[in-house]
Amino acid sequence: MKEIILGIFFITGGISFIVAGFYFRSKKYLDALCTGIYDSAKLKSKKLFATATGIFSTAIGILTVISGILFFALPEMKYEVALFYIIVFALLSIVYMFVFSRRAK
Repeated sequence: MKEIILGIFFITGGISFIVAGFYFRSKKYLDALCTGIYDSAKLKSKKLFATATGIFSTAIGILTVISGILFFALPEMKYEVALFYIIVFALLSIVYMFVFSRRAK
């Protein structure tokens, strides 16, 4: 029963991440984010950051949905699935932080 609840939470959370990722990459959001900015370098930087955030959010969402499905499909391997999720999540986060810490300099 715990695996079912955990799987449902993972799938709904993953869908939320995916929706947020698509929203961050939408033209409507990018236009609203960049209103009032006239410096082309700053405008490009903000659009790049928003697009990268959208891609990161979508990737985390896909990872979360896959993990939720694996909780349903392989309930006896829930600890391995959770460990895999944490490792991949941490790696994606580190890459994202590294890229944007280099970009900010």
